[in-house]
Amino acid sequence: MRRGTRPAGLMNTAEDLFRRTLLVVLTSVLASAVLIASFYSTRWALAVGVGTIAMGITFLLAGNHRLFCLYAIMFIAPLSLASHFRQIIHMGGATSFTIDGVDPLLGMLLVFLLRDLAHGRRRSLHLTSLAPWVGGMIALGMLDIAINPLRVLPAQEVLRMSKCFLLFFLLVNELVREKQFMHALGALIASMTLQSVLGIAQWVIKGSLGLQALGEADLVVIEAAATGAFVGGGLSDAFRSNALMGHPNLLSAYLAMLLPICIALLFSRLPLLARIAIGGSTLLGLASLMLTLSRSGWVSFGVAATLLFILSFVHPRLQRRYLFARVTAIMLMVVVLVAFSGPIIRRIVDSDPGALNFRLEWNAIAWEMVKDEPLLGFGLNTWVYQLPGRTRFGGISGLTDMFGPTWPVVHNIYLLTWSEQGTLGFICFLGIHFSLLAAAIRNLKRYYNDVLFAANLGALCGVVALMVDGLASFYLRIQGSARVFWIVAALIIAIDYWNRRNTPRRALPDTAAPTPPPGAAGTAERQS
Repeated sequence: MRRGTRPAGLMNTAEDLFRRTLLVVLTSVLASAVLIASFYSTRWALAVGVGTIAMGITFLLAGNHRLFCLYAIMFIAPLSLASHFRQIIHMGGATSFTIDGVDPLLGMLLVFLLRDLAHGRRRSLHLTSLAPWVGGMIALGMLDIAINPLRVLPAQEVLRMSKCFLLFFLLVNELVREKQFMHALGALIASMTLQSVLGIAQWVIKGSLGLQALGEADLVVIEAAATGAFVGGGLSDAFRSNALMGHPNLLSAYLAMLLPICIALLFSRLPLLARIAIGGSTLLGLASLMLTLSRSGWVSFGVAATLLFILSFVHPRLQRRYLFARVTAIMLMVVVLVAFSGPIIRRIVDSDPGALNFRLEWNAIAWEMVKDEPLLGFGLNTWVYQLPGRTRFGGISGLTDMFGPTWPVVHNIYLLTWSEQGTLGFICFLGIHFSLLAAAIRNLKRYYNDVLFAANLGALCGVVALMVDGLASFYLRIQGSARVFWIVAALIIAIDYWNRRNTPRRALPDTAAPTPPPGAAGTAERQS
């Protein structure tokens, strides 16, 4: 043994001793924190402290720290766990500078990737084709910070956008092996299942579960959503589930984006038990989607499901396969539609027209703002502060008398982006989506792994669903919701890179082929 080197066994023993010592310390801190906080802290502070330390202990106990981060990100991403600084309550974008619950996990994932670079386990990191478009929007936001008198608001939104892109960037570079994709998809579907179960539970009790700290809507939002559903409606006959997404419309868009992935995975060679579990998750998701009473969510999912089945029937590799799975999926959706036909029909024929008329009125105001500032817009995250003098309610006092201190923003992500960031920002926004669609369509031409092919097919339809939903929402401006979109986007781009690496040797024939032996894909991108 050369001088200065240490035996591998000794190094492992030292690392294990360090981890055990740290585990004991954190456990002691947890016990002390619970004891002290129970006397001096609020319930929320106690929950945050205990949750943070418990996650640290779980991280240390996990045999695969990297996989722990991946699963935790998928579960925490939709939630509103965050510490807020300099909060300015308004609609249409970030309301504060935040340290989100998912941020430490992103930091750990970044450390793992940088360690791979330092140890030579990977040669580079992918910045992706979306980077110029996202960078353009962030650059325009930085310009608003410099010249806009409301510079704090664009600064808060720029921080939110940057952290969402960091999440996307890290996942694209982390997902390089088939097993990692399987874990990511499993965690994403499990997270959706949890949200669906909570949404159904809310509907059963017709009230709140008391989970506002995690993102559940408060009673004011719940009552407002129910009152606006039907003419003369209320909580008793028009309760709308929101799970932990903060609003029924946000839950519906979330489900409309993820359900196509679940359905598409039924058209793959996953084990039968896995497909049965995914089918159960799909059924729960469809039921929860119906219970949101969200017309925009229903339409978005309808468009996505229609596109999914059209592609599955016309694609040359799928049209002769998985016929039973497709018929089963269609039957599941028919069963859910029949079971909830009463609320669906009533929501269509007996809805309060005021909500639709209001959105059309606000769309017209946004279009006038686009014409007033066509190039650079009025400033990122400042839309509601441009309303005085542009509506039939007059100035600040009239708007406050009508809506209270929180004025509504235009429920159209395209007009919102265009009016705030001008035509330049709008082009960048469209560039993000068209780049995603282009990558997903490329993946449709490369049938190298049937599970990844199905996941990409579902993700493509999910992105289309969100693009449709954007005509009636600003889903992408809500922190938790936006993170889920960027996770789906990362799946598409990561599958695109996987296909590029594996094109020569992994193409599947028209008939089922045996899975290659472990290690056949090479070790160039092996992760620790």
